[in-house]
Amino acid sequence: MAQAAPTAWCVVMTAPVVTKSESTSGTCFDPETHVCFGGNYGYQVKYGVVPKAMNKCLDQVYRGPDELCCAGGYAFQSSFLLSNLSMTCCNDMVGHEECAPGAQCVKESSGYESHCTDVQKCDPHANNGTGCPGSMVCCDDGSGSHSHKSFFGTCFDPETHVCFGGNYGYQVKYGVVPKGMNRCLDQVYVGPDELCCAGGYAFSGSFLLSNLSMTCCQNMAGHEECAPGVKCVTDVGPAYCDTGTKWSVV
Repeated sequence: MAQAAPTAWCVVMTAPVVTKSESTSGTCFDPETHVCFGGNYGYQVKYGVVPKAMNKCLDQVYRGPDELCCAGGYAFQSSFLLSNLSMTCCNDMVGHEECAPGAQCVKESSGYESHCTDVQKCDPHANNGTGCPGSMVCCDDGSGSHSHKSFFGTCFDPETHVCFGGNYGYQVKYGVVPKGMNRCLDQVYVGPDELCCAGGYAFSGSFLLSNLSMTCCQNMAGHEECAPGVKCVTDVGPAYCDTGTKWSVV
């Protein structure tokens, strides 16, 4: 008489358990051919019965290591399989994707959202600013306070780009730009520093002049450029270009 195959009991309950009591439901399996990863109590990505040598990532049964399962989302419900082990898992409460080699997973300041970016971040003050791949170096281009340096930087290639340093609330020239380019706040341009008309509170009113024949007319409240031969007045209220008609009475 043929002998029945050995069986075992595996708890595979899929409904979340709200108490500390064990589940009373399960699945019989043959331990010679299958393996039991246990129950899913609302926060597991690896559970249930699968054939030996196979793995599990939520509902996906696959062959490979645990690292292929990119776990994330509320109660790990957004977990998914990476294409291959060269990809980086970029998963959080919001935002679920894989980053290609060389790209970086960035988590927003809220701590709940993530996304991939080709710009690699670094700490410009750790290990003398090293930590970037290959010949790239770390540029302090993050925002910080006037008294405390930033811990955020960007890796850049010094052969093709230049680092103007960090923006600590009063710079108009900062960050990484291609060689031969200049910067005036958020505007990257070709030309000398004199084209950047710096002014306003913490230079927040800075802008690019049309050309070098124009005069920068700026103070805390007024921001404009004056044509050649026109006087800039800054000692009475907002800065303005005096064309001789500002205070005329009709």
